[in-house]
Amino acid sequence: MKILLLCLICSILSMEPKEYMALFKNNIVTLDPSYASTRQNGVDYGEVKRVTYYSNTCGRDKETIVILPSGYSNSEKYPVVYVNHGIFGNANDMLRDDLGVQIIEGNLAAKGEAEKMIIVLTNMWSSKTMATPPMAYTDEVTEAYDNFLNDIVDDPYIEQNFNAKTGRENSGVSGFSMGGREGIYIGISRSDLFGYIGGACSAPGIVPA
Repeated sequence: MKILLLCLICSILSMEPKEYMALFKNNIVTLDPSYASTRQNGVDYGEVKRVTYYSNTCGRDKETIVILPSGYSNSEKYPVVYVNHGIFGNANDMLRDDLGVQIIEGNLAAKGEAEKMIIVLTNMWSSKTMATPPMAYTDEVTEAYDNFLNDIVDDPYIEQNFNAKTGRENSGVSGFSMGGREGIYIGISRSDLFGYIGGACSAPGIVPA
C-alpha cells in the first residue's frame, strides 16, 4: 500500500499544471444542479434587509446585509450562514446574481433540497483605526480582516435581532477570496461555534505555504 501511494504521489508531482487540473476536474463527483444558479419563475428568494449594528470590536457602527428566507416567520427559527466578500469589497458584492448566494439558496429551498436559512452578507473590514481599507495587501490589512473573527463572535447582533438557531450544528461561515480565507480561518479557530465552514477561491495566508 505504501509503495502504491508513493507511486501515486510521484505521478502527480511529475504532471504539468494542465494535466493536474484535468485530473482534478475529472474526479469531481458533486456538482451544483444546473437549475440552482439561475433565477427561476415562481421562486421567492426572500427579503433583503440592510441593517446597522455597533461593533464593539471596531468601536464604530458597521453595516451588514441580512437575507431572510421565503416565508420568514417569527414563530420559527432558522440556521444561519455568514458569507464574506473579497478583499477591498463589501457586503453588496455578494448580492450579485453571478455569485449566486441568494439565488442558489432560494432555488434549493424551494425544491426542499436545502433548509431555509438566514444568510448574513458581512462587511469584514474590522480595523480599529480605519473605517475603510487601503488598497494594499499588507500584514496590517490582513490583520484587520482577520480581526473580523472577534466582530462575528463578540457582537451577536443576528442572534439578538432575528430568529436564528444557535449551536454549531446550525451555524456556518464561508466566503469568496479574502472572505474564503476568513471563512476557513474563523471556522477552524472557532469550531466550537461553527459546524460548517468553506471558502471559494480562498486567499492565501491561513497557514504557511
